[in-house]
Amino acid sequence: MTRDISTFLPEVLARICVLLSRSDLRSVRLLSHTWNNAAQRILFETVFLRINLQSFERLQDISRHEKLRKYVRIISYDGRTFGSSAARQGFQDWLRCSAGTGLGLAWEAKDEFLAQFSIQQLEKYYFNYCHYLFAQDHILRRGNEKQMLIDALQKLPGLSGVQYTVISGAETGISRKVPELSSLSTLAQAILAEPEDYHRYLESEGRFWNLLQSAYLSGHAQQLKSIRGSHLDLERWNAAAKSFRDCYRALPALHYLSLEFGFSQHGDGETIQLADMIAHASSLTSLRLSFDNFSWDDPSAIIHLPQVINDGLQWKHLRSLSLQAVATTEGFLRNLLLRHSESLRSLELSNINLNVAAIPDQYGRGSWIHFIQFLNETMSLEHIRFDGCFSNLWDEGWVSRDADWERAFGVVCAPAQYSKDCLKYRIERFIIHTGPCPFAARMGKVDTESYDAAYDYHGLPWVFEEDNSWRFEHRLIQ
Repeated sequence: MTRDISTFLPEVLARICVLLSRSDLRSVRLLSHTWNNAAQRILFETVFLRINLQSFERLQDISRHEKLRKYVRIISYDGRTFGSSAARQGFQDWLRCSAGTGLGLAWEAKDEFLAQFSIQQLEKYYFNYCHYLFAQDHILRRGNEKQMLIDALQKLPGLSGVQYTVISGAETGISRKVPELSSLSTLAQAILAEPEDYHRYLESEGRFWNLLQSAYLSGHAQQLKSIRGSHLDLERWNAAAKSFRDCYRALPALHYLSLEFGFSQHGDGETIQLADMIAHASSLTSLRLSFDNFSWDDPSAIIHLPQVINDGLQWKHLRSLSLQAVATTEGFLRNLLLRHSESLRSLELSNINLNVAAIPDQYGRGSWIHFIQFLNETMSLEHIRFDGCFSNLWDEGWVSRDADWERAFGVVCAPAQYSKDCLKYRIERFIIHTGPCPFAARMGKVDTESYDAAYDYHGLPWVFEEDNSWRFEHRLIQ
């Protein structure tokens, strides 16, 4: 007997809709009233916002809709803007400098992409581009952006999260293949361009804070659970944050905080507001901090973990911690984890340096292998992930990557995935108590203090089977 899928319980339809893409959800809405109701809940749970009048008007329409506004939980804001100087110089300057930009195309691919359009068609795209700039300027003029945000957000009763997320060129890469016009975003199909990275970096911090303050001023401070920001500049973010202390200190329900900052040199005091925000987020269950990467040669391009997480700080219900591109002593990192050993179940580490403590302690220069053993013996983790470089700048310098990362960066010989018995996965299984220790103590005396031994991983007092998933690199030690 065949059963009409539309007769399934709403909970079943909702589970199906969660698995669908946004384009599929839009199609599913047309099938029936039942499917429309199920798809709407997922489709409008997150509203994506960009700096153009059409996008803001869509948000306002949703906020006025008696039914749809109740589904909204998260506002995801891409605050990148277009540069206007070339377009204002005329069609030819726009065609040379702006058309086809932001699409991730190599120069040859961009020229080939634009060559498929006639002059008349390109002039229409130029008109659309100029119209977009006019609407963009209106939003950014005299506080219109913040006022339009507040007007809309105060009508969303279930709003619980805001995120400032943009896509960088480094993430999308450069393509030499000419794309189909239909494969581009709705915006790119209308104006043949996407905002570029260098415009974003001039404005991201202001957009982030406008979004967060708008949620605060629209009456959501007591229920805001999630804040996310990516591709931020720490110096400008910190400078702007001084004006928003009352906002970020008054979020008692904040459970999820994820802040990702770009690689740069750092000056004194750049982490003050970040540390203050983290210290006041007393209800955190998940924390992610990323500083992208750091220079092994320039001390000013390194953030030290105690600068952003105060010694002794503890979140009673913290379950997930993710740290990227920080330096710390082994003792500080151990103590941080020990304070959360009862609740912490997920740990992700990427590009971490272990330093010598200013006041000498029992951990000395630090040891990643000892730290791995500590995680196994002391923590009750259910998930662990190492990714990137891990060093103590003396006798341990490790690189740990998944195979898909290696292939994405052109390592042709990398397999589609590493064997489940590779060293990286055996280390991770050991930490979560689902596998034996991959390190065995070496027999006999090992001279780990001599110059030669310090530059040879075989001078370490352990025996293990090294492979490409977890390998020693001399460049990471001094």
